[in-house]
Amino acid sequence: MKKNIDKLFYESIHTYYFLLLIVVIIKLLGGNYFDIVQNNDTINIINNFITNWKLENVWYAITLYVNVYIIIAITCKENSKQIKKFCLISLPFIIAFQYIKGVIGLLGFITDLFYILVLSLIYIKTKHKHIDKINISNYIIIMVINFVTQMISMIMRGQNLSNVDNGFYINTILSLDYFLILIIVYKLYFMKGVENLCQVVVSYGSLKLTSLKNSLRDLHVKSQNKTELSKEDKITYMIYMPLYLLWNLFTMLIIALIAMLNNAMEEAIFITIAFWINKRVFGKPFHFKSVGMCFCFSSLVYYILTRITFHIETSLFIPIFLGVSLSYVTSNFIKKNYKLYKGMSLDLFNETIRQVTCDELIIKMCKEYYCDRLNDVKIASINGYSIDSVRKKRQKINRELRNLEK
Repeated sequence: MKKNIDKLFYESIHTYYFLLLIVVIIKLLGGNYFDIVQNNDTINIINNFITNWKLENVWYAITLYVNVYIIIAITCKENSKQIKKFCLISLPFIIAFQYIKGVIGLLGFITDLFYILVLSLIYIKTKHKHIDKINISNYIIIMVINFVTQMISMIMRGQNLSNVDNGFYINTILSLDYFLILIIVYKLYFMKGVENLCQVVVSYGSLKLTSLKNSLRDLHVKSQNKTELSKEDKITYMIYMPLYLLWNLFTMLIIALIAMLNNAMEEAIFITIAFWINKRVFGKPFHFKSVGMCFCFSSLVYYILTRITFHIETSLFIPIFLGVSLSYVTSNFIKKNYKLYKGMSLDLFNETIRQVTCDELIIKMCKEYYCDRLNDVKIASINGYSIDSVRKKRQKINRELRNLEK
């Protein structure tokens, strides 16, 4: 479970920054999209409640505490009650620095870099610990993540450093995605159980590079396999692909209609893109036994997701997270395959047969029959077995698979 949540967070951040880059490019090219929307009902309710009861300063104090605590916890490599108490005691000084930042203008942003580092070093010294390179490295990395996320969010929302103090509503929207990302980074860091935040970033980068390398290899293998298809397979492929494309176009049309009903077209697009990017990251997505059931379930899911998500101009991360979560949830509905048939893919073959045997010779002979489409005479000749023995081994495997299905 922990590994799955870890992967869910990883993929959410990865997809978020990937789509955020596309959004920023659109903005830099002059696209007038993604500016802050002023008519989100949920945020309006929260905004009216807080402003009517004059709770802005309480809200800012809470979010400031969470922000500073996460940065100090990662810098000090510690997640304990003592560090929470230390941040709480330091809160008056933190608020004072924020006031100074507001008075001196843009240069005040340097105070963030200064006082959080000083507080981290003070805490380390009070615990009689040695200040090492990992503390400094963690601080630099988390502050870079902090800075980059906020700056990109401001560019995307059409804001700049000179007008960030625009009231509670706008500041809440500007900080919403930033806080979500910061909390996930915090969770990932302590879930990993490592000291150096750089290891989390590097392992993430390595995972992505490996995934890209495997994708390119699989694409190359598939392209080679297509050139080696038999005439029968080529005809099947030519009939199947147009039908597959038409079905997907029809499905996308239904999703678009659902999004229009909920007035959430942009959100549906981001949910769908996030889902398709991560469609096979957690395993193949579910497929019900009937196409009708799959279609009805998918339509219902998209209706719910487009109803509960935030407007894209309020939060870019939430629709993306919902799309990634959809790919994660549907992967848990996968029904194992219990049948072997001629022409099946090697991946599906290995996944199926290894449920009942690990005997590499039997696996090899079954592969030659089901994947390579060799006849029993050829298989018996290659492996030095009688034709009857080859058939009996294959029949035994099929019986064991049928028993699993019961």
